[in-house]
Order: sequence, then structure tokens, then C-alpha cells
Amino acid sequence: MEDNSKLRVKEICKERGWTLKQLAEKMDVAPETLTRAISDNANPTLATLKNIANALDIEIGELFASSNTANQISGHIEVNGEIYSIKSFNDFERLHEKLKKENNTN
Repeated sequence: MEDNSKLRVKEICKERGWTLKQLAEKMDVAPETLTRAISDNANPTLATLKNIANALDIEIGELFASSNTANQISGHIEVNGEIYSIKSFNDFERLHEKLKKENNTN
């Protein structure tokens, strides 16, 4: 059985090519503060989890969800000659929203 209580912050950052330092900067906290908050022995507050999720532009639940789920997607989409990398449904949804907004402004 898989442990879904473990935070996936490092994994999500790695998927996006981010460092924890970059995430900490987006959160406006010191890298050490972030590292302590996501350590295996940590018990982060709801406010901290919200801050992390907001900086990553994901739902809080995705901080805990397994990356090995059956509904995971990965691939590349080309739109008007521009290639987008998709590593999750969340990435796909963000791209879809971005393209809808661009299409409505043209």
C-alpha cells in the first residue's frame, strides 16, 4: 500500500524543473523555512500548505496525491507551431485555459 500522506513538493518541483529555492522565492519565504516545512518530520499548517499549493498553482490535494496514479498523462502538444509539455491533467487544464483566453482576445 502506498503512503499518500507524504508531501510531493520535491517531486512536483522536479517535474517542473524548479528548485526548492525557486519555489521558496515564489512563496516569499526563506529556502530553509520551506525545507523545514516539507521535511519528513514536519507537520505544516494549513496556511503553509495553501501557500505552497498557490505557488505551484495546484490544489492542496495534489501535494499529497500519488504521481503513479492511472489517470496521469504526459506528452507534448503543438499549437500554432509552439510546443507545450504536458506532465499532468493540471498542466493540460492550465494550457487549455491559456489558449481559450488567447483565442478570445484575437
